[in-house]
Amino acid sequence: MDSGRLLIGKGQQCLNIRLRASSSIKLLVGNTAPPELASKSKCEFFLQRIPGMNPLVLTDENGKKCRGVVEIPLCRGYCKTSESGTYTFPYRVQNSSACALIVTGTQLIPLTDCEDGASEKIRSVTLPLGHRCGCKRFPFD
Repeated sequence: MDSGRLLIGKGQQCLNIRLRASSSIKLLVGNTAPPELASKSKCEFFLQRIPGMNPLVLTDENGKKCRGVVEIPLCRGYCKTSESGTYTFPYRVQNSSACALIVTGTQLIPLTDCEDGASEKIRSVTLPLGHRCGCKRFPFD
């Protein structure tokens, strides 16, 4: 890295843009993404058992336990994100989003394998309810 220039990755090109006679800005332009990635988002829904907690075990204040297999709704994938420069402060505009669950409510899942005398508080868990994923924008204020 030299003064005013940052090199990122391989295959980058450096462009010099003159703003005034006394100063210049050096921009890096990377290789463009393939059109199928640049214009589309891929966000998938699936259910997964909680890693390391299969079965899920909850213990009450008296040491009594409840167990159950719980699948949580998860999303994975990528969403279109961009950043562009402007001539006014803050000198950039970000459009960022993440693959996230579209929550439609909550669901109560009973833990069916409970010891006698286990508290009602540990006999179930509440999880977000959703059956699809989508790209949700990040709020940048």
